Amino acid sequence: METYECEGTRRFDVDYDRHPQLTYETAGAFLAGFDSAAMMSIEALQLVDAATESLGRNPRLGDRYDRGEDRLALVLAFGRGLRAGIQGR
Repeated sequence: METYECEGTRRFDVDYDRHPQLTYETAGAFLAGFDSAAMMSIEALQLVDAATESLGRNPRLGDRYDRGEDRLALVLAFGRGLRAGIQGR
């Protein structure tokens, strides 16, 4: 999720005003979620969304673990992208 679309220019196309919580570093995860939503059935989307929310509550993604907060930011950005992709269907 850190490197998705790293070589492309799409990270610059993300509407950072509409998604102020995103950074350039988390935009790749957002785009991965957004693109994933286009490839999944509604049922699969619901399952992945629920799994993403559950993963976001994992204590290993907290500040007590190495890079936990960075990884949490990626998981949250992926979930936002997934939900934005669902809305765009």
